[in-house]
Amino acid sequence: MQNNARGYTEEATTALKQAVENLQAAIRTVEQEDNRGLLQESLQSVEMAYKQKSNIAMF
Repeated sequence: MQNNARGYTEEATTALKQAVENLQAAIRTVEQEDNRGLLQESLQSVEMAYKQKSNIAMF
């Protein structure tokens, strides 16, 4: 079955949510502070994308 725009948006939203959860887990287990900072920056970016994508999914 071929996806339409809504299907692709829902898949992207799910992937972003999973990325947020994975980055949060990585932050809890990281040992080097430099890496923690990089992970936190990545998490912030992914969270912003997730929030924007979630707003799009409502339409």
